[in-house]
Amino acid sequence: MEQIRFITGILLSSNDPDSLAKFYCETLKVPLEKTEHGGTKVHYECDLGDVHFAIHPLYPGQTNPRNTAARIGFAVFNIADVKTQLEANAVKFYGPQTRDFGTVISLIDPDGNAVDLYEHSADHYQHIEKLRSKFDLLKFWKASK
Repeated sequence: MEQIRFITGILLSSNDPDSLAKFYCETLKVPLEKTEHGGTKVHYECDLGDVHFAIHPLYPGQTNPRNTAARIGFAVFNIADVKTQLEANAVKFYGPQTRDFGTVISLIDPDGNAVDLYEHSADHYQHIEKLRSKFDLLKFWKASK
């Protein structure tokens, strides 16, 4: 399997996503926006540098969909190879599922943490390219000194 080199997302699941988003927006000044796309429920999201941050609702009847309130997302470039490697190691996973942003395989690590492996679409990488032209971490750091 290819080596993981990039974190692509941090997603929180909540019984009360509106209140949680209000906390992040008002208290921590995270620029979340309410949205719905690609078959997802209404949720809050933004991009922080190259990392997607989102707050999603739990699905009806679930107290927590994956035994954790947070999910970590890693970028991969060949989801078929990842699937083959997971199967070879007898790892239980869900997917692959195609979404508007690409294809994702989800799994639970041995400690119960939710992990999503994303092969993003070209549109996603074009979006990242635009973000980088506006938000350069080192540029912001230098300006703060």
